[in-house]
Amino acid sequence: MFRILVVALILCLGQQGLAFKFTADEESYVAAIAEHSSISGVNVWDTKQKNLDAYEAHAKVAHANGAQVLVFPEFGLESGDTNNRTLVGLYAEHVPTADGTVIPCQHPQLFSDRPALLRASCWAANFSVLLALNLHDAQPCNRTSGCPDDGRFIFNVNVLFDEKGAIVAKYIKSHVWFHKSTDQPDTPDLVTYKSSFGVEFGVFICFDIVFDAPPVALVRQGVKHFLYSVDQGSWGAALLMGPWSGKHHVTLLASNRGLDHSAVWIDGKALPQTRIPISANDSTLIVRVPK
Repeated sequence: MFRILVVALILCLGQQGLAFKFTADEESYVAAIAEHSSISGVNVWDTKQKNLDAYEAHAKVAHANGAQVLVFPEFGLESGDTNNRTLVGLYAEHVPTADGTVIPCQHPQLFSDRPALLRASCWAANFSVLLALNLHDAQPCNRTSGCPDDGRFIFNVNVLFDEKGAIVAKYIKSHVWFHKSTDQPDTPDLVTYKSSFGVEFGVFICFDIVFDAPPVALVRQGVKHFLYSVDQGSWGAALLMGPWSGKHHVTLLASNRGLDHSAVWIDGKALPQTRIPISANDSTLIVRVPK
């Protein structure tokens, strides 16, 4: 009972911005990393909504504590067999062109069947935060050579929303793990985004970290900060994330599905973080990051 009261108090204070308020300066920015364990519902729609509700709690805590960028984990909105194409397809949403002209929050009727894009856009706008959301993207295609039998490509993507809620970047995972459910682009996708606070971010997802492109290719282009959605558990944090950051002397904002496996790594070391509990299975990490 005491633990429940303590968690409730911490969460309340965090949401009010009284306990852990951070302030950015010219030499740093404030990042929020969502530690999230997927929730299962009675069906796909219910599962997605339950996880989106949890994501909204992260967004509120991030805002209350001064975060300028918020990163969510890989597969955090889904539950079940990630290698089942039919199931993954039910979770997928059609992501429009990421040219900064589409703001889902301004078109709720148009995006009523795409709740992840709609709600994430509204969080980004309402809480004035650069937001990185991982989800599956369904892109219809003609029944020609290379088009899957179900008439659409299903990609694992990270979508970036700016502080107005606009879709400003979309990264397609270049090296997929679940080939039965997810399609892979012909060439690695090199995506960067220059934030309003002056930091250029590169984007890649999970398994990409063991390949040259896109992550190392972006390092060679001079990118020093990376938004990284991942589902690797403790072994990924110990064996891949920290060592990769150290080898390439870069900053890696890693949101790893589940508890206790996420961090912001710089030159191979995890930065000091404030962990704010959201629930028994979720916490938001607030980190001051040098530019």
